[in-house]
Amino acid sequence: MKNREKRREEIIQACKKRTLCKDILKKFVLPSFGQTCSEDSPCNDTECDSCQFLAVLWLDEEYKEPEVDWSKVAVDTPVLVKNAECAGWVKRHFAKYEDGQVYAFDLGCTSWTNSRHATSWNYAKLAELEEAE
Repeated sequence: MKNREKRREEIIQACKKRTLCKDILKKFVLPSFGQTCSEDSPCNDTECDSCQFLAVLWLDEEYKEPEVDWSKVAVDTPVLVKNAECAGWVKRHFAKYEDGQVYAFDLGCTSWTNSRHATSWNYAKLAELEEAE
């Protein structure tokens, strides 16, 4: 899946609101190329040739899930986990991050219902809102 496909609705909304620079370029495009844009930049969403060039490149790149700093994830955050790459994702709630391993509460429980039993998983990602429901 390309960035243009993953971020389609956000790009459309930013174009409608005329906030393409703030909502797309500064948030996704520039960071993916290790670039930044200051808040006091004279950019007005249409004049910056280098930003436009980077945006064209970014749109056709393959989408990559952002790296998660698991040490900063709150307990009970919805996550998707699995132990094998070819397995399907399982809905769980984040328990802890310890020794490079993500732990989730067993059987979909939370810290409220099961504060002691958590299992480590080989693969984990934050659940998107629509996936968590």
